[in-house]
Amino acid sequence: MAYPDFRPAQPEAIRRLNQKYSHRDSQNRSCASRKEYLLKLKDDLLELLAAFSEKTTVHGMGRLFNRNANKYERLFWLLTLSLAVFGTTYVCIFLSDRFNAGNLQSIVDDTGAPVYKIPFPTITICNVNRLNWQRIDEAKERFLPGVTDNETLNLFELVIGRYDRIEFAYFDLFAPLENQTLQLVANVNFSLVYEFMAWNCDELLEDCVWRHREMNCCDIFLKRRSKSGICWSFNSLETEEGRERQKNDAKYPWRTGSAGPQSALTVKVLINRENHYSSEVEKGILVMVSEPKVWHREPFFIPENTDTTVGIDPTIYFYDENTRSLTSAQRQCVFHDEHHLHDFKVLEGFDYMIENCHAECHRGYLEKYCNCTMDILFPPGQYKPCRVTDLVCLARNNDYFRYTHQEGADEYVRQTHTGMKCKCFNNCYSLQYMTYVRPTFLPPDVRGNKSYVDLDIHFRSETMMVYCTNLVFSWIDLMDKPMR
Repeated sequence: MAYPDFRPAQPEAIRRLNQKYSHRDSQNRSCASRKEYLLKLKDDLLELLAAFSEKTTVHGMGRLFNRNANKYERLFWLLTLSLAVFGTTYVCIFLSDRFNAGNLQSIVDDTGAPVYKIPFPTITICNVNRLNWQRIDEAKERFLPGVTDNETLNLFELVIGRYDRIEFAYFDLFAPLENQTLQLVANVNFSLVYEFMAWNCDELLEDCVWRHREMNCCDIFLKRRSKSGICWSFNSLETEEGRERQKNDAKYPWRTGSAGPQSALTVKVLINRENHYSSEVEKGILVMVSEPKVWHREPFFIPENTDTTVGIDPTIYFYDENTRSLTSAQRQCVFHDEHHLHDFKVLEGFDYMIENCHAECHRGYLEKYCNCTMDILFPPGQYKPCRVTDLVCLARNNDYFRYTHQEGADEYVRQTHTGMKCKCFNNCYSLQYMTYVRPTFLPPDVRGNKSYVDLDIHFRSETMMVYCTNLVFSWIDLMDKPMR
């Protein structure tokens, strides 16, 4: 009798052999199934690419995946497309490098901008001899009350006499005080003495005319400090009084649209040589022409007894907003609202301008070497003013203050003197006034026994140049170029 479910006992070797062939059959079936799947996937992908290539606008795709194309055609178009992709990638990388390089170009933005669009410059006038020595006796009575000791009185005269031609980086004027007993006048605030003896407006200026209209000089000139000492300034915003005037007068600082001699400011500056402390120096005045809100620019000297015309050519330089994507070091300028981000110095309460940056840097060097600030040369601030006992220190270190080295100049210029290093870039909007000074000496029969300077300061043209600096390759170009 046979049993259908009966299986005879198998030796171990036969059992393993059966398992081996059973597993191989399973693998063969799996491989066949995988091959079928891959072939089907390939056909589906080719069908999808063929359908895509019939509708796409990418050049060459239709020919590469054309159902009727042979292998040689497809190879040709594959190479062509590969070269196109490589070329496009290369160009994109090239354009990206040009963009990241941040190359700049300056172009003429306007050749005929009217000058009435900008303020007339700030005109600051100083007598070369800063003090009215006629007030020396009154100064002694005010600042040394009850003192009759000749040694103290003579020392007081010697010290304040050193202030007569004070200017930043000319502190060697105080060198004669080295061996003096300065403790005798240590309690005297010579900054106040200097302010008391400085020229008053009516002692220095007269016959003022602004745009053909006679005006009181003391109404339009404001007393201000500068790195050349205490002077008188027209169209000024550097003092509290000037800023207050701007609040009350919407058109201050004043402007003019006219050009040519006597079209703007004329003024007579009195020299008063009979009231000078010293007759050793050449007599005359210092004139500083600057943009409003600039603390100091180097003044030029005008000799006495001259009729002097000062012609001004203004020029605007500005960086467009796209350059903000660069660092200040890349564009070498600072926008007014970003100087604090890069640790640029600026005088307290002043807008960022390269001149104000230099002024604050110079003030910092005074503190570094002498632990004080010559307050009559800088705007009021929270710093320790120099006393009479500090003047010798200023004289000893004057060589440090006399020389300023630009950031990065050491690579190109051999420096022969140790000086100040100031990290200051140009302001990204700058108004420059180029001056042309022409003094003509007045004959004695014209000026009589008086000594003065007739000043005529005006624009030379009713229009000006405007220059714009922008990126050679901006992000808009980065988007636009690959699409062309």
